Amino acid sequence: MLKINIEKKFSDIVIKSDFVVEAKGVTALFGKSGAGKTSIIKMVSGLVTPDSGEIIYKDTILFSSSKNINIPVHKRFIGYVFQESRLFPHMDIKSNLLYGSKRKHNNSFHADFDQVVNLLGIEHLLNRMPSNLSGGEKQRTAIGRALLSNPAILLMDEPLASLDMLRRKELLNYINIIAKHIEIPIIYVSHSVEEILKIASNTAFIDKGSLLDYGSTVSVLNKINRQILDDFIYFKGIVKSVIDNNIITIESNSLIFKTYIENSGLKNEQNIYFSIKSDDILISYDTITSINTDNVYQGIVTNISFDNNVYIVSIDIGINIFVKLQSINIWGKNISINDKLFVIIKNIHITDY
Repeated sequence: MLKINIEKKFSDIVIKSDFVVEAKGVTALFGKSGAGKTSIIKMVSGLVTPDSGEIIYKDTILFSSSKNINIPVHKRFIGYVFQESRLFPHMDIKSNLLYGSKRKHNNSFHADFDQVVNLLGIEHLLNRMPSNLSGGEKQRTAIGRALLSNPAILLMDEPLASLDMLRRKELLNYINIIAKHIEIPIIYVSHSVEEILKIASNTAFIDKGSLLDYGSTVSVLNKINRQILDDFIYFKGIVKSVIDNNIITIESNSLIFKTYIENSGLKNEQNIYFSIKSDDILISYDTITSINTDNVYQGIVTNISFDNNVYIVSIDIGINIFVKLQSINIWGKNISINDKLFVIIKNIHITDY
């Protein structure tokens, strides 16, 4: 387990975060550009020194202002993947991968060269030079080099930022595979909802240097999206049936949703993420038979708030959703807490699979 409790004052921002990263799997640092995400992982790596606080991994104190401990970068055994691959241009890919591979530490992931190369699908690149690689191939090599340095912690600072959409999806799949095979904490910096839904179990939401929320990725997104993201509500589900490769039924928290995706390629029992746009939700005190949808549920109003000139009505239908309204009055009746409403969902978006 990695404990991060730090504070650092820069000229334009104060970084202040206190959270614990799981010993295995991916934790995302999520927020807008300039929020302070990169500064946090630079402090974890030792590239930047906090003004106060502590960073502790398992039983090793990497930094403590009270105990006057600050382990230097080269002794922290941290793998760092930057936005750009930063490969050594004069070395072939195999030499790049093996750079730093001789270092060892008790808490480290002891990487096997053949295993890492196979996981990343770069066997055919070993004798090539970095200048002859695509952007995606360079980033896969950079990730491989970080893993082969036998890290105790892996830090990834927006490693897909310079890639096109196709290469991003490809590399996200590789990162997912890696996360399942190594038992060290991975911190992944991103401002992309799609990326963190794909790979991160937990997410720390950073805004203007401060940690505003931390928890499961879906729960964090659904808490913050009303203020800074979009009007989508995010869910994790499992495919229960696929009809003619187009009509998909999804189960989430014992609820069944149905949607249409042409040539989806989805399979039964496949884990997916999906989302619902608040504009695609209708609510009523009575059933509405004129709308052609299978996604009709009954729920209870749990909260009503007023923000940016709209009412936000939260409804529990077995999972929590929200709808934005210009008026709190529907069909001549004001909505109140604990009211029972019918919820009609017109459209389901498969966010990632």
